[in-house]
Amino acid sequence: MEEVRNSMTNGKHHVLNTGETTNTNTSKQKISRNNILDYIRTNAPLTIYKLAKDLKLNYSTAFQVVKEFEFAGLIETNYSKEDNRTQKIITIPKVEDKGEENESN
Repeated sequence: MEEVRNSMTNGKHHVLNTGETTNTNTSKQKISRNNILDYIRTNAPLTIYKLAKDLKLNYSTAFQVVKEFEFAGLIETNYSKEDNRTQKIITIPKVEDKGEENESN
């Protein structure tokens, strides 16, 4: 299933197609945005650094993809202050189940 969302980068509109591929920094293999999103959904919460390291992406590539996913509402990022550094943590938004609300009424 391919998700297509409108997103905005550098003030210009473009279509975010999660089926698009991204080059990795070591082997020039391509990894689809669907695969990146699946990895995030499976392993969240995680940092952008861990995402980049595990998928062998440049940090800047991982950061850009995360930014696009966040703008499209597919993921959320928050800051962790567990140690003396501030790291951006990737999480999956919680979706409210409308069916449960209707059952209680």
